[in-house]
Amino acid sequence: AALLRFLEQAGIPVAAYREVGTLQELTAAAALGYPERPIIVKPCVARGGRGALLVDKRTEILHELFADRAPWRIRLEELAASWGGAADRPALLVMEYLPGDAYDVDVLSRGGAISCLGIRKRYNKRRIPFTGCMTETNEAVQHKVEAAVAALRLDFASDVDLAVSEQGEPHILEINPRLSGSIAGAIHAGVNFPLELVRMALELPVERRECAPGIETMPYLLAQSRSVSEVAAHGR
Repeated sequence: AALLRFLEQAGIPVAAYREVGTLQELTAAAALGYPERPIIVKPCVARGGRGALLVDKRTEILHELFADRAPWRIRLEELAASWGGAADRPALLVMEYLPGDAYDVDVLSRGGAISCLGIRKRYNKRRIPFTGCMTETNEAVQHKVEAAVAALRLDFASDVDLAVSEQGEPHILEINPRLSGSIAGAIHAGVNFPLELVRMALELPVERRECAPGIETMPYLLAQSRSVSEVAAHGR
């Protein structure tokens, strides 16, 4: 929540959001799209998508039972009914639902100036589990990341998570001050981020480098399930 406020103040557009602490605020914040479109409700402070809810009038209970760590779908009426009266309830973030592609962007920077950059589109837009990614060149994503990194004057490794709105604009969801858990995808695309991070920490020269586009990376077992003919047909 603090990050989204900072980006707004720095003039960097973000997805519509509200911080809520009461049931009345939650109901008012639902105007970000519900019930015509889903909305996202999640803790203001969390990790790895934990606690995220997809508030959607079109819930599919059986789908959710078999989903693997995907955001739990719930109707607003059900969420309101379970709100309770706890006085110490942590603040929640209600956000516009972004239905487009999801991106991991790997960054090495000093003082907000980027040295190494890798843009990877995730196959699983819900983020968990990781099912693979493809590097690409995307000017809109790159400009948004460069603006945020400069405004925050970030040093060393960052993992920037973005999703694309219905209008096609990428928005930053969070910035993690560490290497991505799927950094292997960037290494596979030609930039050894851990090595360059060590060089940066030792104050050795680090040249501007970007991951080559069109490089696919996926978990080993999933990759093994593909037939040889399929891999050959796609040139991967």
